[in-house]
Amino acid sequence: MNSTPDWAALLGAAIDAYKTLVMLLQDEQQCLTHNQPDALTNLLADKQRATLAADATGNALNSAFASLGLENGPAIAEWLSANRPGLLPAWQQLLESVRQAALLNQCNGRLIDSRKQALDTLVYSLAAGQNDSLGYSQQGQLQGGISRHIADKA
Repeated sequence: MNSTPDWAALLGAAIDAYKTLVMLLQDEQQCLTHNQPDALTNLLADKQRATLAADATGNALNSAFASLGLENGPAIAEWLSANRPGLLPAWQQLLESVRQAALLNQCNGRLIDSRKQALDTLVYSLAAGQNDSLGYSQQGQLQGGISRHIADKA
């Protein structure tokens, strides 16, 4: 006996998972653009859990559609229009959430790379521009005149 999937439940779970992921990615972007690196640490575990949940619900939905021989978005939309027209708005909402998550993740990655490059450049220029050597004391504090003060703030 072949049971039919609960399409509404599968779509609803995927939508909820991706909405949660989008919210966390927006929070991450807020931390990145407002120089709050400590808050990023707290978001990391939540973001990882949300990513795993989104992957799991997306894979379950993909598997259910694949069991019907539907492998891509247009074929799925066509099948939903013909067989479950009430679920087409939910499908469109899911696609939008997935698109949003992908764009936010890409943008956040660029922000992280830009911040890393800026910090690397600052540290390199401070170290290269000083006659006294930049280093750490036995107490673990940065040494090197003016460079210590600037690098500590970076």
